Amino acid sequence: MMKSVIVLSLVMVFASSGLCTTHTIVSSGFTFSPDTLTVNIGDTVQFSIASIHDAVEVSQTTWNADDTTSNGGFRVPFGGGFAVLTAPGIHYYVCQAHVTSMGMKGTITVNAAPPPNTITIRSIADQDGNLLSVNDRMFKPWSLKLYQDSVASGIVVDSVSSGDSLNVINLNAGTYVALEADSLSWSHISVSVDGISQGAVTSRQWSLTVTSGESHVIDFINFSPNTIISVGLTFSPDSITVLPGDRIQFVLDPMHNAAEVSQATWLANDTLSNGGFRVPFGGGTAILTTPGTHYYVCQAHAAFGMKGRIFVLPESSNVAVSLSYLSGWNLISLPVRVSDNSVTALFPSAVSRAFAYQGSYTPLTTMADGYGYWLKFNDTQSVTLHGLSLLRDSLTAQQGWNLIGSVTVPFPAVNLSSQPPGIISSVLFGFNGSYYTADSVRPGLGYWLKTSQAGELYLNLIHGAGASTASRDEILQGAGKLVIRDGEGNSQTLFVGDQGAETPALRRIAELPPVPPPGVFDARFSSGFRLQEIGMAPNGVFPIQISSAVYPVTLTWNMRTLQKPVSLRLNGGETVLSGTGSVTTTQPIRSISLGRVSGSNTPQEYVLKPAFPDPFNPSTLIQYFLPVRSRVVLNVFNIIGQKITTLVNGIQDEGLQSVTWNAESFSSGIYIVEMTAVSAADGGRPFHRMIKVVLQR
Repeated sequence: MMKSVIVLSLVMVFASSGLCTTHTIVSSGFTFSPDTLTVNIGDTVQFSIASIHDAVEVSQTTWNADDTTSNGGFRVPFGGGFAVLTAPGIHYYVCQAHVTSMGMKGTITVNAAPPPNTITIRSIADQDGNLLSVNDRMFKPWSLKLYQDSVASGIVVDSVSSGDSLNVINLNAGTYVALEADSLSWSHISVSVDGISQGAVTSRQWSLTVTSGESHVIDFINFSPNTIISVGLTFSPDSITVLPGDRIQFVLDPMHNAAEVSQATWLANDTLSNGGFRVPFGGGTAILTTPGTHYYVCQAHAAFGMKGRIFVLPESSNVAVSLSYLSGWNLISLPVRVSDNSVTALFPSAVSRAFAYQGSYTPLTTMADGYGYWLKFNDTQSVTLHGLSLLRDSLTAQQGWNLIGSVTVPFPAVNLSSQPPGIISSVLFGFNGSYYTADSVRPGLGYWLKTSQAGELYLNLIHGAGASTASRDEILQGAGKLVIRDGEGNSQTLFVGDQGAETPALRRIAELPPVPPPGVFDARFSSGFRLQEIGMAPNGVFPIQISSAVYPVTLTWNMRTLQKPVSLRLNGGETVLSGTGSVTTTQPIRSISLGRVSGSNTPQEYVLKPAFPDPFNPSTLIQYFLPVRSRVVLNVFNIIGQKITTLVNGIQDEGLQSVTWNAESFSSGIYIVEMTAVSAADGGRPFHRMIKVVLQR
């Protein structure tokens, strides 16, 4: 007998997948296997069953009663066949020959059809180019396209010209490439996918692969200096400062324009143009070359006070800039354009050549504006440089650390920018005896800045974005601090966290610039960082390197913010740093590190630890551990047994305790520190220990 296939439902191939799946049900004795099955709309169910069985859809009531009356749904004949189900929900079926006597039945659950695949592409103007701030963005009309497979395929699925959004629906499964048209006056700085930033991405293309029921939003984020947007019935910002020839970008709501007017018209909230620049409704660009104040209004809403001003600075002029430098090494730069750029002409009292940095230090006899240099003086200096003013400058940057210069007037660090955009990967570091985080670029000083790739760096007096320090305080706020100060007052603060891992944000503020030239004090973790997370320490320890220190060296710490104490290892000894404290050493530091506290530093009984440092001059730290709240007496005796001072006499809580003995008024020699402790609650047998310390002048 010929088998027939009965299909009672339409086969539905839906666009979101383009493919359907075949599922198989077999008979095993007097059961269906599997007897429960879940499929998608349009999937094929193949019944490979014995000739004594059929499969007929019934109602749930009939199925529960092991009855055989069909409900008019699918019907597979004896011996097997196919069914394609398009109605979502549970389909009940039975073998009519064996459901009553043997309970042979099953169910097929059909999932609802997934929504169609959708991709939305949007162009966004970022007002300051800082990806950390999102409240200064507005949609920007540009040409947008969606390609199938790749741009090279030339297959355009959909496109829009001069529109800020392209929404494409009912996409088959596959790979698509979103494309944003180029604009010479704008820099593409990032892509955001479904609200998640992909970081600094300069490409104007983004590829996505979709399968079934997916919806994605791709935002191309762009930046141009001097961007003015409309926010309600205001311009933002309503006042900006530019240089002659700068381009001003207006990104406006379609109901707003910008027309230049006279000062009198501007003050009267009137709309009569003075023949200056005019930006059409929806936005555009203006280029101003005449120095002075340019007034403009939205002609549709000037009566509501929607207006702004643009200040155009004058061209360069002859200026004199007074500078001050420290004794020793300084980071310097040229804040003016000079006719003679030799070091001897500019800084006749310098006692070194100017050292530039190109992966290593190179001595030079001349200097160029835009770049920074190391230069040494024998004493403090006051220098006046004469030349043409510099209001903006640029320099070629190498991948990694760069020494950059300054311009004639100070400007915020956030005004530093780059091409390609987004390659600045550190905060700005200055030098005043040690490295510090700089919030601004000051005339005549040099600075360190790191880039993730080669490109151009721009020193911009009035616009830019890149070297933001916004996250610095937030990251360092919860860190413990170790200040290393040498005998000449030079110091460097190292930070330590007790949780977390290295992230791009942490590396941005934690990595220090290259070690200064020989003879310049420097302290850092051996990794080159000033901040480390103890949880990431190899073998639990982060080594520290100290360069060109003048002794004595003082170590001061504040670890109150840490959840757990950390351990300071100095010249083979180990000291737990909890709370605050300091020690001074005259001995050369052969090895020093911070790390996790070793097991031996967490005792469960009374312990008097060795003094740190020892020998010492003039102070040393004495630490001891109390297993319970105790009455503690800590006395110091000289070598002939005379008590010379009492360091502690009172009740202290359990845990690690410490006291610093400053022996400034005592002579060199051997001293004995004696500790007596007993439980404050119930007395008992007292603990008694002594240690020897050496005061060495």
